[in-house]
Amino acid sequence: MLLLYYKFAIRIYSFDKLIRNSSSGQVTEFNHENAKNNRRIFVVKEIIDKIALQYKILGFKCYEKALTVKTVLSLLNIGCTVHFGIKKNEHNIIEAHAWSICEGIVVTGYESMKEFTQVYCAKFK
Repeated sequence: MLLLYYKFAIRIYSFDKLIRNSSSGQVTEFNHENAKNNRRIFVVKEIIDKIALQYKILGFKCYEKALTVKTVLSLLNIGCTVHFGIKKNEHNIIEAHAWSICEGIVVTGYESMKEFTQVYCAKFK
């Protein structure tokens, strides 16, 4: 199960190593007119959301979900962009968030992405 893999991998490996190992090194242009891919993207989104809800006790985070979506979409040969952002909360503590976007569709992390300032973006094929 990819969600479990990423849940433990991000605790073991550095951010740079995870991104390097996940990246194909290819930058892709997205095709916004591809309805078949859009359907696949929505199916992947629904599956990830259901798995995360079913195993809520494990506390899957936005980062794990974004990397899982990236991996699944890569298997379907669909490009994906993973975004990373930060913000300061009311206690002046820095918080981080990750979200994934594919062909204009926010697949994960939508609920709070607008609160964060993007600091890094990784494109994957």
